[in-house]
Amino acid sequence: MVYAALAGDVALPWAVVGPSLTSFGIALTFPVMILAILDRAPGNARGAAASVQAFTQLIMGAVISSAVSPPSPARGSASPRRRCRSQSARRCCGPGTCSPAGAPCARRHVRDGPAPTPPRARPSRADGRLVMAKRSAPTPAAAALQAAGVDFAERSYHHDSAVTDFGQEAADALGVDPARVLKTLLVDDGSALAVAIVPVTGQVDLKAVAAALGVKKVAMADPRAAERSSGYVVGGISPFGQRRQLRTLVDTSALEHGTVLVSGGRRGLDLELAPADLVRVTDATTADIARA
Repeated sequence: MVYAALAGDVALPWAVVGPSLTSFGIALTFPVMILAILDRAPGNARGAAASVQAFTQLIMGAVISSAVSPPSPARGSASPRRRCRSQSARRCCGPGTCSPAGAPCARRHVRDGPAPTPPRARPSRADGRLVMAKRSAPTPAAAALQAAGVDFAERSYHHDSAVTDFGQEAADALGVDPARVLKTLLVDDGSALAVAIVPVTGQVDLKAVAAALGVKKVAMADPRAAERSSGYVVGGISPFGQRRQLRTLVDTSALEHGTVLVSGGRRGLDLELAPADLVRVTDATTADIARA
């Protein structure tokens, strides 16, 4: 009882010191007391004496335990461990947590598991300008633009697997002028591949491409060779983020628009950006390489 009065509100491991000392003292004294009581009782009254001794032992154990053990906090009340132990006006109860003297420390709310990822914002063009996407890039093409610090917008749409005119499908699905949607084609001059970017409203002029590259002639690259070189599938070949950097030609008509759209690296995704950024990032040469 003296220990309980001096200790006040205690926490583990000191909270068990009092009950432990009490139990140790009982273990030492009770056997001696039991023998002394039974020796004084007549032979025919030892059973009753043993019963009285057991009852007395239980009562004393209950009284002493209730007096020595610290009270448990009421349901819903703050634990003694969460009470400020300073008598000053305010005391810090934990990292970044303070409370008035004697008041329970504020409970820190901890989420189970990692913090939820904030929703990914779509790039905005409310002021007529493109804004670089502030999130992880969905394709190597978008990652290349982010690395180059280019403002662009991701334009997604549902791709119909039965459609093979990928550029026109993008223009129709996104509701933009087809002249602003560019297709990325790979050509082969017999020794190397090159990239030709023209509007989906026209066709690539192979003779003009050959003249711009300074070679005798070019042909359309084999689709499998184009996929191996670019790392993209046909219909989703982007001029950005290709496995191999190729010589690139952009039709001059692209410069007539404020923004143009090119494949984002997969079917159903286009990237919208300024044509000047298209030319700069791909280190392209502009030339009249498209025909109706």
